[in-house]
Amino acid sequence: MTYREEQHLAIALEPIHVGVYLPNGVNGAKGTIARNQSDSLPTLPASSLKGCARANSHVELAILGCDGKGRVCPQPHRCASCAAYGYANLNDSTGSLVRFSSGEIVMSPWSYDHGTLWTTTLDRLSQASLLAASPTSMTQDLELGQVLLSDGFDSRHVIPALTTQLGWDRPLNISPIPILSSDGFRNLPDIPRRLAILSEQSFARLACSSVSVATSIALSSHAGTANPGALYSMEAITKNTVFCFSVLYSDPSSRGTDSFLSDRQNNATEVPATIEGLQRIVWAGLKRFAVFGIGGRRSRGFGRLRVLESHAAHAEGFRQQSHMPIAESKRVCVFISYSRKDVSFARRLDRRTTESGTTFLA
Repeated sequence: MTYREEQHLAIALEPIHVGVYLPNGVNGAKGTIARNQSDSLPTLPASSLKGCARANSHVELAILGCDGKGRVCPQPHRCASCAAYGYANLNDSTGSLVRFSSGEIVMSPWSYDHGTLWTTTLDRLSQASLLAASPTSMTQDLELGQVLLSDGFDSRHVIPALTTQLGWDRPLNISPIPILSSDGFRNLPDIPRRLAILSEQSFARLACSSVSVATSIALSSHAGTANPGALYSMEAITKNTVFCFSVLYSDPSSRGTDSFLSDRQNNATEVPATIEGLQRIVWAGLKRFAVFGIGGRRSRGFGRLRVLESHAAHAEGFRQQSHMPIAESKRVCVFISYSRKDVSFARRLDRRTTESGTTFLA
């Protein structure tokens, strides 16, 4: 089975709150955001990215009668949304053809008196394919107190502010920034001019300190006033934070269908059952993040995320599977439906061979 992996950059248009459940008394935070267990930095969980992408894709590419979750769908194996993201119902189930990774922070904004500075590390730029060249020496972590600044950056203001924020008591070692990938930053033209590369330890400290915390209070539905003791805090990832995540596409040709169906937009549409077709289905969901957002409190100024088109080269591979050889002159397509409305259509396809030599089994 062949597969293809694509990387996407995404920039937060608003503060983002993707919460995590914590029992009462654990850290005492009702609105704690999801964090990476390895470095405690905020993250966008893969389940949240895939769930929102599926809900958005269902709006544009799906079969009428599909609930968007695969539990109730007339033809889940042909529905563009269910076939791509997987489904499970009382009759059948199948796995997803797409796999999402978590969205990790690549560049974190840090505001000071004279503007905004984006901070990052060499390793994060390399992992996101944002360096023009990535030799081993270039991706090694910087020493504590070493800073790489963009060319032409006025360091007279930012260096004292960085020194104070990080608590350094010695002069910084300033060096020019390495060559960045112009293709990777084509949709983020302002960031390369205001970029600082730090050590991983210094970056983690700045990124964690930039998480915003909002305080809210719950109102009583009966009295219309504040509930006593209902004051709580909610964390959010800062606006303009840049993330990177990847999507792995598996070749759907082994599913026994030539195309996926969609009739949500008043006219029937067929999406080819190829990796390119899967990319079209997933992108239909990702591009709507900029409008409908991700995470909680999306109706109150949170959650909008602009996902950029893939800039990295496709990583393709081939995974062998044992299968029975099929004659090249014949191709078998299976029509399966759980709706009685499709009985007459299935009977017309039963044992019918078209001019192209395709045999339909209903």
